[in-house]
Amino acid sequence: MAYIEMLKKIAAEDERVIFTDFVEGRVLEELYSNAYVYVLPSSLEGMPLSLLEAMSYGNCCLVSDIAECTEVTEDSAFVFRKGSVKDLGEKLQMLCENSVLVDRFKCSAQDFVHQKYSWEDTVDKTLRVYRGV
Repeated sequence: MAYIEMLKKIAAEDERVIFTDFVEGRVLEELYSNAYVYVLPSSLEGMPLSLLEAMSYGNCCLVSDIAECTEVTEDSAFVFRKGSVKDLGEKLQMLCENSVLVDRFKCSAQDFVHQKYSWEDTVDKTLRVYRGV
């Protein structure tokens, strides 16, 4: 809890930093729609649905190099070494300084996730599993 309070104090003067509690619905849609970069610094994941959501909203994504993230994003996201604060910081800094690159990844992320993870394809594959095909 002290760590969170310290972060809030550091970011108090920066209107670009938003601390939220659990959000869903329209608020979540607004956050995804207005994010500059989506960061998922996980050490362990299942299928990261929030990553798929972020990509579907056209976010440039920065993820840790765990298989669960890199297999989902393939080459449609930026990757940093899991647990490396230094590498994460360097990649974030690079993205903050290169809006053209961020914009390019925003466009490709949305196209990629819509092609690879379409609802129609997911339904078809699920039905095949249930039918034993």
